Amino acid sequence: MITFNRPHLHNAVSLSMWRSVPKLIEELIGDGARVIVFSGQGDSFASGADLEELRKIDNADSARELWHAILECLEHVWSCAVPTIAMVHGSCIGGGCLLATSCDFRLASIASSFAIPVARLGLMLDDRTIGRLVAAGGIAFAKEVLLAGATVSATQAVSWGYLHRRVELNKLRFEVMELADQIANNVGSSVAACKRSINACAALPAVGATISDDAVVASYLTDDFRKRVRPQD
Repeated sequence: MITFNRPHLHNAVSLSMWRSVPKLIEELIGDGARVIVFSGQGDSFASGADLEELRKIDNADSARELWHAILECLEHVWSCAVPTIAMVHGSCIGGGCLLATSCDFRLASIASSFAIPVARLGLMLDDRTIGRLVAAGGIAFAKEVLLAGATVSATQAVSWGYLHRRVELNKLRFEVMELADQIANNVGSSVAACKRSINACAALPAVGATISDDAVVASYLTDDFRKRVRPQD
């Protein structure tokens, strides 16, 4: 299990955390893990990028450094050899929601909520990241959270198909572990092959097909973004 452990910041994901996830995944697989579960300590799953780090971005190099760390983490979760499960409780916001979207399964407590407020901040996402969101919850769900900037309840997320299950908080861990055991008891090579095939069927666009990497990086340097992350007087 990989647990985000910054409960005092609602598990905001720092640059070092984004970078560490792929390494942790490979270590777990090397130790024989057949399934990897993501969870959050405290009352949130993950609340997205670290706001203090966002405020310090002042040039293309620092913006690219953060964006590439996020992008590489999401791609690694999506394509890693073993199935992944997001065990969501509380807030699942921004980058945290994007990471959950990269997982193969999403199970959440009834009180959980989901949001990706990039439009509120003036940021962009690449086509593959948005493609995973569409594949997971459909076009209507993607437009609701991206264009409208809506916060979606677990009940709504289930109705759109984004969530696999919505359960009582006191049953969440049991449900996740039961699913993990069910997967782990199957033949690993077959599970891995099926995962690759299913992901291929998502038909994600090539990197930069519509929104270039430079365009995403540039969005971190706009006046609109700086105003939105600046502390209010």
